[in-house]
Amino acid sequence: FYYTTPRLLNETQVTMVEGLARLLSTQLELSELERQTELACRMELKALQSQINPHFLFNTINAIASLIRTDPPRARELLREFATFYRRTLENSDELIPLAQELDYVRRYLAFERARFGEDRIIFSEEVPPAFSQILVPAFVVQPLVENAVQHGIRPAGPLHIRVTAHVDPEGAVCVDVTDDGRGIAAADLPHVFDPGFGRGLGIALKNVDDRLKGHFGPDSGLAIRSVEDHGTTVTLALMPGAIQEAAL
Repeated sequence: FYYTTPRLLNETQVTMVEGLARLLSTQLELSELERQTELACRMELKALQSQINPHFLFNTINAIASLIRTDPPRARELLREFATFYRRTLENSDELIPLAQELDYVRRYLAFERARFGEDRIIFSEEVPPAFSQILVPAFVVQPLVENAVQHGIRPAGPLHIRVTAHVDPEGAVCVDVTDDGRGIAAADLPHVFDPGFGRGLGIALKNVDDRLKGHFGPDSGLAIRSVEDHGTTVTLALMPGAIQEAAL
């Protein structure tokens, strides 16, 4: 606002200028808060990438070592796959990645677990229409759900079936379901699935996955879990429609 002389100013104009200044200040503060939230999400993922679960690392190396004498070609194949998988966990993943790439992480991870438990112990299937393959998601949001299904679902004997599906719900949200027919979660434990430390695929807890989804796509996005003990678990990853387009821009 510019006036050539103070005589042109009155109380109404001063109040209007002060109100506009407060509005602009609030907008700047909100913009900075949003930027800080985004930086926090990125730094959290970087920290997680540098702290890959040592149990997964040791179990995979031991599985490959056991194949060196019995099946050297398979051991070489798994070693190359593990090098690729591990390198990708350390890559710069500041940006969102296509869902197809996240599902590739899932397949590579399951190759190691099948080598560890046996090819017939983990049966994996996908029902993800091609239209969903390029939807952008944060890195490591589906793979930890599959890893938790293996860790908490596999029984001493018999196969564990894991299925990943994608669909749009009645509200227009894109949903990715990870369903298993494993041991399930006890009813007493269900209220605590988002407590720190519950379910830590690759060292990434379910709460972290839920927090990062909300950070990228808004508070209505995130995880929902349904489970019946001894019958299996379904974890639904939901992305609200408006936030998907905003995240892609």
